[in-house]
Amino acid sequence: MNDFPPQKKSFWETLDLRLLYAVILVALVFGFFMGDYFHGPVVTLIRLGLLLVVAGLIYLLIFPAEDEDANNFGETLDDLEENPPEEPVEIAGDATNEIPDTRSSAVVENIETAVGENDRFDFYQEIDHFFRHIVKMVKSTFVATSAVIFLHDPALGQLRIEYAATEDEDWLNEGDTVDLEGTLPGTVFRSREHVLEQNIPEESDVAAYYRPGSAMLVKSFLGVPIQVNNGTIGVLAIDSQNEGEFGENDIELLTSFQNLISQGFSIMAERERYALVNRSLEAQQSFMAQLNEEDNLDAILNGLTGACRQVFQFDRLTVSMVNSDTKESAKIVKVEGQTDEFPEGTEFNVFDGLTGWVIRKNRPLILADLE
Repeated sequence: MNDFPPQKKSFWETLDLRLLYAVILVALVFGFFMGDYFHGPVVTLIRLGLLLVVAGLIYLLIFPAEDEDANNFGETLDDLEENPPEEPVEIAGDATNEIPDTRSSAVVENIETAVGENDRFDFYQEIDHFFRHIVKMVKSTFVATSAVIFLHDPALGQLRIEYAATEDEDWLNEGDTVDLEGTLPGTVFRSREHVLEQNIPEESDVAAYYRPGSAMLVKSFLGVPIQVNNGTIGVLAIDSQNEGEFGENDIELLTSFQNLISQGFSIMAERERYALVNRSLEAQQSFMAQLNEEDNLDAILNGLTGACRQVFQFDRLTVSMVNSDTKESAKIVKVEGQTDEFPEGTEFNVFDGLTGWVIRKNRPLILADLE
């Protein structure tokens, strides 16, 4: 810290105004009553002297003494504005002339520049590490041969191995699928209840999630459904090559691990929902701005298509408009993506098909499986 010399001020600058008021009051009172004690020219001289003192004090009250340092500072600023220095002014600091930031390190104004690209928090990487750590912990806790997290794939209608910890990585691979019918994980998913098998026959193929030709022979199995928001999204399962490896007491413990996994998927779903909302708001804002600038139908339809691309993943986007004269027919005015037997320009009856139902009822419609 730099030490600055104390500034020198004159007597009048340090004089308290209240003292001036007191002196004026005393002078006026003394001048008023002095006629009772003095007579002649002496009284006149004293009164004139007091009058000058009072006038001087009043002048100081109305026009206080100016601060010479302030005047000098103002003059310096004027000089700098009129004649800026040719060389940059050096400020005391380190070798790079940078002034050290004395603020708390907890205050970060721009995290994008304060945190390196490789050091930023990657949510999906961390959640992936969380699930992998869970399956390893489950496997070691139950001394199981394998611990597997199955997730339901609606598009395939099967369970997919999402995370696995096993004795031999060649036995099963993440990404392999399992049928819902005729398998133990499928039974857990469909029934939404735990399944415990303590002595599986050798000829049984209910543990069909292992690759063909593997030396794994499942004798014991325990699986519980993974539930998120009152819905089943997958299965947490453990198995062993030994008979009777798991019992009724293990069900509650495995369910507690399932609760941790479901919380992780809940957090992931919530994050995805917020991300979708943000993308939707950005797309709407961009589209509304384009509406304010464009009055051409083709440009508006292109803007709508681009906004939908920001929010949704689709194979085909169709925009239809109702015939304003008859109200009974509509026309496809925009197709984005897959083209089929209904290209742009196709007219159809609003009393036919799914699109006609949406137009006629003026209500949204969502279908999961059109096959």
